[in-house]
Amino acid sequence: MLGVYDDYAQKLLLGDSLKFYPNTSSLAYIIKTYDYFQLKMFFISLLWRSSISNLEEFGLIDCGPYEEKLRQMILENSVGQDDEFSIFIAKFDSKDKKIKKIAESSILLPAKQKIDGLNYSIFYLSNGYKIYLKVDKRKTADVYVKLILKEGRQVAILRMDDYEKTPEYKILLDTVR
Repeated sequence: MLGVYDDYAQKLLLGDSLKFYPNTSSLAYIIKTYDYFQLKMFFISLLWRSSISNLEEFGLIDCGPYEEKLRQMILENSVGQDDEFSIFIAKFDSKDKKIKKIAESSILLPAKQKIDGLNYSIFYLSNGYKIYLKVDKRKTADVYVKLILKEGRQVAILRMDDYEKTPEYKILLDTVR
């Protein structure tokens, strides 16, 4: 059942090259046409599967009291409200072609992070994607509201230029060393 969502997200995110969001001076990419339900279900199922996993790699992903809610949403084919397990997406990039290739081929372990006091699970997907999933009942901070996936809205993907200046790049280098 979940494989359908995995396949959809893979085709969408790893498919055709992204276009820049109009009037952003290359600060964001855009996906104009997509299936909101399938994409959000992919992220909900990714979060749930990671939370219930016994694998050490997913040890930092613990949805606690939200785990059962995620399971029910999957069983009921429900993506909930826009701000329920809200998602926004970033993509690493670099002007240096070698660094860009590293950014697109590196996948780090999932992590958790507080952003404006809210709890997020962070996933790193191939092609340089960094996915933020809110695991918190409080409202998404206003600064991110226009970025979250929302029914009927195009997907805006923040472009994180200069991958070589990110903490993720430092982690990768430290791991290699």
